[in-house]
Amino acid sequence: REVDLIEEIVRIFGISRIEGADRSRFTPVSAADRRYDFEMKIRQRLVARGFAEARTSALVGRQTLGTGFARAAAELRNPLSEDHVALRPSLVLGLLGALERTVRAGATSIRLFEIRRSFLPPDGAEARRVPPLFS
Repeated sequence: REVDLIEEIVRIFGISRIEGADRSRFTPVSAADRRYDFEMKIRQRLVARGFAEARTSALVGRQTLGTGFARAAAELRNPLSEDHVALRPSLVLGLLGALERTVRAGATSIRLFEIRRSFLPPDGAEARRVPPLFS
């Protein structure tokens, strides 16, 4: 194996004679880093105000197609089930479902938010959304 060959060469050559890599170099902040930091600040502030973060599916069922929030959702070519046939165009559908399940479970005070991707019709282009808040 390749790893055994490398180990044998290091043993013969001597590990003290092999220079180490400098991994302490500074990496500049990227746009993805700034977006992540911004989203984490929003999450922290909402949680500090008593909200809970929901994590809902990015796929919506056939029964939701044609409704107000999924009227023109980008449909999948080969869906695995009737519950997952299109990409969500809005976060509201998932949050309403989570709200409904939570109320059925007996909760009287519910504060939800979600920061996730939604997919814009007709081609399903990704977009990050600021969450609608349910309180």
